[in-house]
Amino acid sequence: ILPVYQVPLEILEATVDSLRRQTYPAWEACIAYADPENEANWQLLQRLAAQDSRIRPHRMAVNAGISGNSNAALAMARGDFVALLDHDDELAPWALYDMAMRIADDPEIDFLYSDKDSIDASGFTRQNPLFKPTWSPEMLYSVNYLTHLNVMRRSIVEAVGGFRSTTDGAQDWDLFYRVTEQSRKIERVTSVHYHWRIIPTSTSTGIAAKPYAALAQLRTQEDRIRRLGLPATVAPHDESGFRLLWRLDDKPCVDLVIRGTVTDGQLDRFLKGLRRDLGGLVASVSLVRPARTSRRQRDGDTLGAMPVRQVLYDDLPGETGAMVKAAHIGTAPVLIFVDAALIRLEQDWLSELAGWVHLHPEIAFAGAIVLTNRDRVVEAGRIIGKGGRSLPLFRNTPLYHWGRFGGPLWFRNVSAVSPYAAACKREDWNKTEGMDTGAPWLEAFTARCLSMRAGGRRGLVTPHARVYLDVMPDQPLPAWDKSFAADPYFHPAFGSVTPLILKK
Repeated sequence: ILPVYQVPLEILEATVDSLRRQTYPAWEACIAYADPENEANWQLLQRLAAQDSRIRPHRMAVNAGISGNSNAALAMARGDFVALLDHDDELAPWALYDMAMRIADDPEIDFLYSDKDSIDASGFTRQNPLFKPTWSPEMLYSVNYLTHLNVMRRSIVEAVGGFRSTTDGAQDWDLFYRVTEQSRKIERVTSVHYHWRIIPTSTSTGIAAKPYAALAQLRTQEDRIRRLGLPATVAPHDESGFRLLWRLDDKPCVDLVIRGTVTDGQLDRFLKGLRRDLGGLVASVSLVRPARTSRRQRDGDTLGAMPVRQVLYDDLPGETGAMVKAAHIGTAPVLIFVDAALIRLEQDWLSELAGWVHLHPEIAFAGAIVLTNRDRVVEAGRIIGKGGRSLPLFRNTPLYHWGRFGGPLWFRNVSAVSPYAAACKREDWNKTEGMDTGAPWLEAFTARCLSMRAGGRRGLVTPHARVYLDVMPDQPLPAWDKSFAADPYFHPAFGSVTPLILKK
């Protein structure tokens, strides 16, 4: 699907040439030419079509806008699948072959996407690669990470009504939402298949190139949560794309479990700071700490008017068992675990975590971004390797950082989160198999995250729940091996996660 409007001739020719270089032969270029005053470009397409019958240009009487032009190209399509190609971009020579082979392997796939990078106007300099995780629907609330290359079953694209002119500027984003909502299988095909050209009129130069796109993006998000029936509103967010504001009714829905392996003074400061955040959402509070550090009369502590129960244990291996015991106190639908080692919890952290878990039926657990006081990332979710070992994502990077794997300020579906500040559905927690109470708490908790995801629900890190440690933890991390790269929410192009570097 190739709509063409006001593009330099040499760039249009490079775009079509990238199709002619495909190693997979069974394609057709459905070109809606909407630039009737540019005769040179039309003559170029006519000449190329005479050389290759797979190139099918259609000259439109008027420019119908990006969605109207794309729909005109879609109406020409005869293949089972359609791929989207902008008039100033290029495909890698093996792009369509890789997609076709994956479809041949599994005929139930309805939507495929792959990695991409950018090229300069000349096409000789490649930069800004984006390596994408497996299907991560919540990431789309921050960014259209799917962008290019996308291949969709044509019958579904037509069934959902094709492109919508009311979302021009975010028309692909909107279409991806609607098609994936109807797709049986969504497949990531790893490899850079698409080269997004940076020229002044391209959105690859930033949203300011097309300011109308911001309103279209908001409309796309609003329509998405309306179709899903989520009890939330959506608002633009300067740092994270968009934010869902959950309509919690302020009734108790959370049982709070506090890991308190800190000094009494630290714990007192933590509890004092926590009082501000609870509101009316918390039904019960349990404090888990070693018996040898417990003051007498600790059970007299309160959070607001709420008593704090104590669950004590005698030695370090007993901590996980005590945390599990505390998690069975109360009957609220949401469990939130929080660590008293935190020095600060950003306002609304608790309602943000509780909203995602309590009100989104497909989210099993949600975690906060953990930061130092200098806004260095401690972790934004964790990836899992063999034996249940886990590594933190974005460790020691600035909070305001975006690179080859996106950034910590995006919503991010993950295999696991740490229990520094994390929420989960009680029903999912209770359904999973028993934990290894002899394992360290972090290891046991991340294993429970995997079990909760096994039921088909997803895990999430939300950039709108931020909690802080004083300094970066001085703790050894597991040695890297290739099993970490196999985590579906990571990417096999990387040869390390801390720091995040590509394979040699």
